Amino acid sequence: MKKISAYENKKIVIELLDFFDKVCKKNNIEYSLSGGSLLGAVRHHGFIPWDDDADVMLTRPNYERIKKIFSSMEESKFGFINENHPGYYYGFSKLYNKKTWVKTLSPLDRNLKDLGVYIDIFPIDKIPDEEQNLQRFSTEIRELNDHLFLSVPGVYYISQNWFKRNIKRVLFYPRYLKENRPHKTPSEWHALVLDKLKQFDDTDAQNGGFILSEYSTKEIIPYATFMKYRDIKFEGRMFRAIFDYKTYLTALYGEYMELPPKKKRHPKHAYIEYWKE
Repeated sequence: MKKISAYENKKIVIELLDFFDKVCKKNNIEYSLSGGSLLGAVRHHGFIPWDDDADVMLTRPNYERIKKIFSSMEESKFGFINENHPGYYYGFSKLYNKKTWVKTLSPLDRNLKDLGVYIDIFPIDKIPDEEQNLQRFSTEIRELNDHLFLSVPGVYYISQNWFKRNIKRVLFYPRYLKENRPHKTPSEWHALVLDKLKQFDDTDAQNGGFILSEYSTKEIIPYATFMKYRDIKFEGRMFRAIFDYKTYLTALYGEYMELPPKKKRHPKHAYIEYWKE
């Protein structure tokens, strides 16, 4: 199979964003670019130069609406995968291009045989604002997620470096055994994580975020931030963004308009992309 170039990848991702935006607008669903995609839109008016993926986020009610729409769509070019897919152990969804194939390097993804180049779609849930409750919630959901990951064979020693992989396999094996004493399947742990994510959605909690992201508790900001939106330019197109993106980006990156050190300017992908034959 032919590898997808960085240029081709960006074109595919933009096409996915265009389709996502079109569906959201047609159904009056608000969303926002998120993470590095929102940072790229603000700082570079498009992709961060050394990256080529894209993320979006929606409040939980809108996230559940878009899940239903994409899960029932009859679209030959795009596919959709969410938390209910067997062998998929994340707390968010993916919209992907069916004409491509992603060779993932993580044991977490070994059951995703047909996944193509994708964008990630994250739910924003309410999170407790009282410090003690916040710390308890954060600790509990992280522990559940650790149990989930450690219940999937091979995850605890994952690394792209063979030396580190073998070292981790030896060092962390005792913890792997200890963590797996509560004998639950990955699917059972996953169900507990998903329930935990939504624990405070029906309360008057004043914070919000996706706490299982790579940014962890940094992503917790006032829930009101996700109530107002604006258009923002990204690669010559207009997509949606939370109006007060400064609060969000500052929480995640600090001085977000400053470029990171050169040694950190590289993509974080754990996969290789191909065109399907």
